[in-house]
Amino acid sequence: FGPIHMDTPGVPFHHVGVQLDDAPLQLGMAYDSGRAHGWIHRDDISIIAADDGGQFWWNREAESVCLYFTDAALARALGRPMTHADHGLNSQLALHSSTISHLLRALLADAKARQPHGALVGDAIFIAVAAQLLPPKAWAHDAQQATRQDRHVRRALDYIHAHLGDASLSLERIAAAAASSPFHLSRCFRSAVGCSP
Repeated sequence: FGPIHMDTPGVPFHHVGVQLDDAPLQLGMAYDSGRAHGWIHRDDISIIAADDGGQFWWNREAESVCLYFTDAALARALGRPMTHADHGLNSQLALHSSTISHLLRALLADAKARQPHGALVGDAIFIAVAAQLLPPKAWAHDAQQATRQDRHVRRALDYIHAHLGDASLSLERIAAAAASSPFHLSRCFRSAVGCSP
């Protein structure tokens, strides 16, 4: 083990993390479903799957940003039931993903700014992270059956993802991009995502 270690019981949520500095970090995991060790570099993420407890160690102090979520949160994001068989998330170390790294850093920036747009940005980032983590079969749906509400929410999420750093991001601009009124988009978004934009 390295100089910093902890023993952790399995918990009922998934963990996705990225370190914030650029110096390589040596990390090891001896968890319920396996073992892994190696070096984490910029834009490498680590995943600890729900219920994987064990011993974790690293060679130095490091700041990181982490996203914790349950299968129920994935189900709400997708609008359908979600189990491990559907998503296949497993614990892994040093998975390179500049996209997820960027999204987690944007989530941290939103939190530091005290969420000026409420839960909208955080929820959109979660859905974008899920899209990167999950296999295509988890997202599969019949495009012919997509409702107008689904199209409004998808357009809104696409606009939010494209304008994450834009300080003038507002419900009115998001609704206009989604070809909807702010009131109607709020209702559709709450129905699809579980919260208001």
